[in-house]
Amino acid sequence: MILSNTFLPLLTLVSIAEAQGINFGKILKKKPQLSHTHNTPSATIHTSQIATSIVKHLESIKPTTVTTTTITRSTKAVSTKAVSSKTGTTKGASTKASTTKRASTPTAKAGTAGVAPKVKFLPCQTNVPLYNYTLIDSSPTGFIVDSNLAGIAKTANNYPAGYSTNFTNAYGSLFADNYLDAYDLSSYNNSACAVYCNANPQCTAFNIYFERQPSLVPADQCTNPSAVTGVRCALWGSQVNGSEAQNVGQWRVDFMVVIQGSNGYNKNAAASSISGYKTSVPLAGAIDTRPLVATGASDPFISSDFSTGNYNPQHCADLCTNATTTARQTALSAGKTSYQACNYFNAVQLSLNGVGQGTYCQLYSRDVSSYTGLYTTTNSGTTYDLLTSNGYAVSNADAGVLTISSTTSTVSPTATYTPSSVTAATVTFVTVTVAWASKSTVTSTVFKGTAGTILVQTPGVVTSSSAAAYTTTSVNGGTALTISTTTLPPASAGGPSIVRIAYPTPAQTCGNSGIRYAAYQNVWAGSADSSANYTTYNPESFKTLKPMYNGTTSFIAETNSGWYSYVKVYDQYVVANNLTLDHVFYIFANQDGNYAFNMPQGDNFVALWLGPKAISGWTRANADLIQYYTSSPQKVPQTITVPLKMGQFVAARLHWGNRQGDGEVDLNVYSPDGSLIMYSNLGQGTGNSTQNVIQFPCDSSLGPQFPAWGAET
Repeated sequence: MILSNTFLPLLTLVSIAEAQGINFGKILKKKPQLSHTHNTPSATIHTSQIATSIVKHLESIKPTTVTTTTITRSTKAVSTKAVSSKTGTTKGASTKASTTKRASTPTAKAGTAGVAPKVKFLPCQTNVPLYNYTLIDSSPTGFIVDSNLAGIAKTANNYPAGYSTNFTNAYGSLFADNYLDAYDLSSYNNSACAVYCNANPQCTAFNIYFERQPSLVPADQCTNPSAVTGVRCALWGSQVNGSEAQNVGQWRVDFMVVIQGSNGYNKNAAASSISGYKTSVPLAGAIDTRPLVATGASDPFISSDFSTGNYNPQHCADLCTNATTTARQTALSAGKTSYQACNYFNAVQLSLNGVGQGTYCQLYSRDVSSYTGLYTTTNSGTTYDLLTSNGYAVSNADAGVLTISSTTSTVSPTATYTPSSVTAATVTFVTVTVAWASKSTVTSTVFKGTAGTILVQTPGVVTSSSAAAYTTTSVNGGTALTISTTTLPPASAGGPSIVRIAYPTPAQTCGNSGIRYAAYQNVWAGSADSSANYTTYNPESFKTLKPMYNGTTSFIAETNSGWYSYVKVYDQYVVANNLTLDHVFYIFANQDGNYAFNMPQGDNFVALWLGPKAISGWTRANADLIQYYTSSPQKVPQTITVPLKMGQFVAARLHWGNRQGDGEVDLNVYSPDGSLIMYSNLGQGTGNSTQNVIQFPCDSSLGPQFPAWGAET
């Protein structure tokens, strides 16, 4: 490797995000001196001068090429990547991903112009990069000044989740210690590079850059082949900085390798844990829900605030807790039955000219972590960076519904758990179309026993204009096994009266709220699926496997698109195109009747078990409900019902495996009166559930706990 410590100017961070979503009134109230600040002017970059300097420098140190019959790599003509001081071996090609491969060239000792081992290559062997780009000017100078490549790197400089941007658009890769590994990528995607860093426990930073590569392995017969463009992702075991981006190029026989668009990212320290909240999830930028609200969805935003000093998510947590308490007390005083609870917050560090100014807090009624991407904000012409963004969800989500005090009790249900009553039955659907006074069409599903009605309400003339005498609402009525009704006066003069029904809820005094889940790498990914029912997939094989990660969730849903999908799945971001998810939970019956379990669609394999076999003894053959992927535009939903008595619990397990590419899993659970106990938003990977969905009953005689992940039977 020819290493150069020639000084290179570094481009300052310039984000493409527009200023929006940040309330500077609250920031300036806490730190008024910011109203008089300005951005530090950026240094002028003379790209053509830099290119001339690099090419001239490399030409001055070009090694003498030795003619040989067998092609053996010169000890000086090696690649630009480095390795740790204890190794000098060639990295083999990776088979981990279809769009990524490990570099196959020999490497040199990090931090020095070390001697690489001699490695034999086929003369003029074709080098086909994963990245498909045609150079405007394939010369070394033309590569360095290529504005398209520079623009791609500049556009992609925003930090991935859990990282901070250290330098951007440098003209050299890193010359440093603690090198770990390198990969070729199919696109300039810093999030894809971050996935590989996250998978390596020693990785604390990465460097992504464009590299001018030879189209053939240089040899006597092809000393200077035409140039192609590669995208490199190098992993490092220590923090990196721009001053180390001095590895400007190398010679491979008569071919000059040069670099451009080099960006460096450091992994952030893990955010502090906060009592009453789940483990924080690092985010790619601050949250901005304006695109969500623009779709007509309800606004989940509650309020925001700013605190000076060091990054402090605890301040945001205190605001979130106080917001819920205040909203609940206000609703009680006003005689209302609902309020907007704070169930999620985003803590962001506000930075000016590289110096932290404080913590900006954004409070929300639900998890909105999918609406990130705000990296900067501008006030009076001054741009601020939004760094170290983390999301926190409360451990036990508050539905914002007030219980009826007259029926509240701390007595646990005493009904007997009777597995014999858990008998699944197939639901038969009919479709009914009716007119209603609206300009839009609405489709809903109504269950009654084992009969399901798909009700389609279309715009039209309503034959009867008489107002309903009553409207019905449901609320949680405590843990006593009684159902009470209360008739309330009309909300407005001349309107219908309100019948409020209070149903019982299960005891949740033992840390049992939510749904347990585990995420695995699908060991059956990529296997043949000729019959479209994924017969090779064996769910039982995951019983003794240790999951990649696990936690609790309030819904069951996942969706991803494409062969390389880096999406948030519950608590973490993960590559989802070969993922397996397992979920276990109990449904509490708050009324007598048939409870319906509905899977709208699944891709590739989804199975549901109910009753004792959901806890132990579950196999593919004894699943109560199975759904496969179908390419038909009309996705066929799968639904079964089970009869339950008020106070009973039924154990449930839902298992999903994605073979490759796109994936989808969703689950809805309906109570006998048709209300949703659990729901998912189809195609969005989001949803929620009521208090009647728990991990296990507090009274073990009503249902045992599920085994630990990796120790199932």
